[in-house]
Amino acid sequence: MNLKPLYAFMALFCAAGAILLFFILRGGENDVPVAAYNDIARSLGEQWNRLDKHDLPGLSYHIDYAVLDLNGNVRAATHAGLDEPTVFSAVRRRDTVLDISANGVVVGNVLFYSHAAQDRQAQRQALFFAGLLLLALPLLFCIGFSLWLRHSLIHPFRLLDAFARRVAAGNLDIPLAMDKENLFGPFTESFDLMRDELARAKENEYRANRSKKELVASLSHDIKTPVASILAVTELMLVREPDAAARKNWETVHAKAEQISLLINNLFHASLEELQKLPVEPSEENSAALGEMLRAADYNGRTAVSPIPPCLLRFDRLRLQQVFDNIIHNSYKYADSAILVTFIFEGAALSVTIADNGPGAPPSDLALLCNKFYRGKNAAGKSGSGLGLYLSRYLMEQMGGTLACENRLRGETVCGFAVRLHIPFPAASVR
Repeated sequence: MNLKPLYAFMALFCAAGAILLFFILRGGENDVPVAAYNDIARSLGEQWNRLDKHDLPGLSYHIDYAVLDLNGNVRAATHAGLDEPTVFSAVRRRDTVLDISANGVVVGNVLFYSHAAQDRQAQRQALFFAGLLLLALPLLFCIGFSLWLRHSLIHPFRLLDAFARRVAAGNLDIPLAMDKENLFGPFTESFDLMRDELARAKENEYRANRSKKELVASLSHDIKTPVASILAVTELMLVREPDAAARKNWETVHAKAEQISLLINNLFHASLEELQKLPVEPSEENSAALGEMLRAADYNGRTAVSPIPPCLLRFDRLRLQQVFDNIIHNSYKYADSAILVTFIFEGAALSVTIADNGPGAPPSDLALLCNKFYRGKNAAGKSGSGLGLYLSRYLMEQMGGTLACENRLRGETVCGFAVRLHIPFPAASVR
């Protein structure tokens, strides 16, 4: 499990807190330039009798000050408009007040404006924003940690849950997305190996069953030929035999031959009868459920679903999920391209078109793709049984809908393959 992003985020959080604390502590400092103040006061004492309002000493320090005589009158100031140049107001503002001495005699005062009020206001604002940031940092940490938990724990759990549901439903074609850097990396790899083994076992079982069915079909064909000959001979003998007792015996032989022929036909069609035992139980569903089902079938993350028109539909959720799984899996397997799903109302049904950008199917294959055990010319080297579209069409028909395959054309050029499903509205619904 890769914890480096979490450690990096925690280090960044601690560093931001330390920097913030440093600036808060520095914000309380308000150094007084004592040397500059003393230098200005001394210079003012030396120039007291020839003080020039336009050429005051210490202007290079960029310090605002006002000069008062002992009566409180303003003799000079660094610039006009300074706040209340009196000793009382200076003390109230916490400004610095120094005596001006000339020849050892105090002749006035100099008021240095420290702008303490503005500094305190700025400091309060800084502390306010610092407090907000201190509150925001834990919140950001919680959000980041939650996102990390979602990515590293919750999302893999959901993938495993969806994977287990697909396996339980018998869908072994969709692989489990793996991230070896994740905590569940080894587990996901083991689960996917299990899926491969189950799929291989299922394929072997299918091949064995198909071999048995082919053997039954071959034997039934071989047996039907002599049975047909027996039926023909007995029919002839029933016409030519004059003796009633002998004719009765020939009737018995003919009846038993017909019984054998019927049993052989039943045996020959057993596989189709087995397929028709699949339970399909359609019910009224909201069309919004189609979006969830298509996202569940899109194991490759390359299926774009256009807006779904709101309406009521009639389908079996489990069986329609099987249909979507099979069609999208086939598109990824044979076309390996992006998929677009579109919707449109057609008559008493919602038409769902699942289209890829692959090479399409040969025209000679289009009419046969939904036949039992049929595999197209582009299926060479790819696993499959030729039952997917056959079963999908059967399930759609049992739900009262249809399934059709077609090539997408741009002009006369094939630009993809599409499967069109018609999902019916409930009989009492009004669009």
